[in-house]
Amino acid sequence: MAVLKMKFINIVGPKNKFDQFVMDHIIENNIHLENAMSILDNVKGLYPYLEDNPYENLMKKAQEAMEYINFSFEYNSKLRCEDSIEQLEQYITSINEQLKDFMEKKAEIEKKISEDRQIVKQLKPMKDIDVELEKLFNFRFIKFRFGRLPRDSYKKLEMYLANIEAFFIPVLHETDYVWGIYFTPEISREKIDSVFSSLYFERIRISGRVSGTPAQALEQMDKEIRQLEKQLRDANHQLNEYIQKEKDKFIKAYNTIRYLHQAFNVRKYAAHTRESFYIVGWIPQIHLKSFTARLDESEGITYIVEEPEIVKKSKPPTELRNHTLFKPFESLVRMYGLPSYNEIDPTAFVAITYVFMFGMMFGDLGQGAVLAVAGWFIYKKKGMDLGNVLILAGISSMIFGLLYGSVFGFEHLIPALWLKPMEDINTILIIAVGIGVVFITFAMVMNIINGIKEKEVARVLFDKNGLAGFVFYWAIIASAIYFFVAGKTFASALFIMLCFVLPLFCIFMKEPLERLIHKKKEWFPEDKAEFFVETFFEMFDILLSFVTNTISFVRVGAFALNHAGMLMVVFIFAEMAKGIGNLFVLIIGNILVIALEGLIVGIQVLRLEFYELFSRFFSGEGRPFVPLTIENKN
Repeated sequence: MAVLKMKFINIVGPKNKFDQFVMDHIIENNIHLENAMSILDNVKGLYPYLEDNPYENLMKKAQEAMEYINFSFEYNSKLRCEDSIEQLEQYITSINEQLKDFMEKKAEIEKKISEDRQIVKQLKPMKDIDVELEKLFNFRFIKFRFGRLPRDSYKKLEMYLANIEAFFIPVLHETDYVWGIYFTPEISREKIDSVFSSLYFERIRISGRVSGTPAQALEQMDKEIRQLEKQLRDANHQLNEYIQKEKDKFIKAYNTIRYLHQAFNVRKYAAHTRESFYIVGWIPQIHLKSFTARLDESEGITYIVEEPEIVKKSKPPTELRNHTLFKPFESLVRMYGLPSYNEIDPTAFVAITYVFMFGMMFGDLGQGAVLAVAGWFIYKKKGMDLGNVLILAGISSMIFGLLYGSVFGFEHLIPALWLKPMEDINTILIIAVGIGVVFITFAMVMNIINGIKEKEVARVLFDKNGLAGFVFYWAIIASAIYFFVAGKTFASALFIMLCFVLPLFCIFMKEPLERLIHKKKEWFPEDKAEFFVETFFEMFDILLSFVTNTISFVRVGAFALNHAGMLMVVFIFAEMAKGIGNLFVLIIGNILVIALEGLIVGIQVLRLEFYELFSRFFSGEGRPFVPLTIENKN
């Protein structure tokens, strides 16, 4: 568990060599840039770079071309070209025009296909009408309408037809609709249209592109659609051939443009005088030696390396470096926040405690194996950290399954190496509380270490999770253990004063004592009444939290019991089924338990991590280390 050590570096060089310096030493070189104008505000004659990026329009054109191209590639610094800006501009403009022509041609064909398919959809209900469409279209005194109306409206239509100047010919009966044509004199058209509209008649307009009977028109449309689909396939083939032909050249051009565009954007971090440029930033200590060696070989470049403690106007960013086994759990830590530079990285602590508690709450050899396989599948197919977390959680469940003697809920196939939760309820709950005590103690110790690293004396000595809280908490634990073992309370006056009264007094007076340590004149609050009232209720909350946080870990044992209980229910239902139904119930029951309880247990363990442990030692106020790189995927 480690946060990489950082160094702050100030770099000065000739202004006319700025662009080349950025390309040679800044991009892809593990340096997190800071705003030089903010850091070096005491340097006289320092100005920001205000030029607009000359590659902005070219970058937009290149991205526009990317929208037409259906292949992906990864950025490679070696795949760049030596063309001038003018040559790149001409090439990208040319390829955009070609691609646009191809896409417009495709769009036109697709539009025609869509129109023809709509005509086919309109004609299908009329295919059995043996009347030429031209005659229907060219009636002078009679108008017709084609469409559909709901089946309920069709039943009502007979009442209307007796009193209106129109007749309706049904051509197709569907479950919910009746398709047909109604005819009406031109003089009554508006009135009849209103009547049919009130019956929810949906008019379908038949295109004037077709001729002959509906059946002949359908045949004509089918033929035209096949021809258009062939044209579309040919257009796609030509487009793909063009893309494959230009692929290598385009990748080099695109990478070059993007590289130049991003390199120029470094100006927003830099500053300059009339003759020099200034760049400042953070670099991991492990990369410093190789980085400065390259700077030493560069003509006209000078630099100063500073320790983080000296830098007052910028806090070091955080870059986590964990063992491969623990690295997937960084995503869980980041859900809460990123460690500050001087904080302990809790990733390893989370990995160990999360996996341990998950296994204890979800102990089953068979179901754990299923979770591990599912995690492996997720990692291989999606590359997600969740996959590796599931693998380790599944292995932990398998180990506890051996300890509990449980395989897919069967508790008599293998002997329990430790205990059976449902037969040792009190034991499992007491052990769960004991685990909570150990984990909370570790959290307090890490808070004390964080306080030492941050040089916060009050946090180390007087905080509820500092030395005072540690002593008070363990005094309670020791007293409780002594009472249960000896059957009586330990009532030494010295013990009570040193382990109860003094720690509580320190916690109560933390704020005034902190001010006193920092030698502030007004070390005690002016409004003493308000201070005592607020602190009294805070103390009440602190005392309550010690108890509730510890008792909260009972859920570790409770979910172990719940897991066994749910599987008992599955077996009860399985016994009620007969024959093949018994096996079916067992399989479905196990699947439901794995999916439902696996999700709930995962969330509950995360809750214990965040609320009972992280809140004691972890601020999560760090900012990520973001070196200047070219985004990898296109």
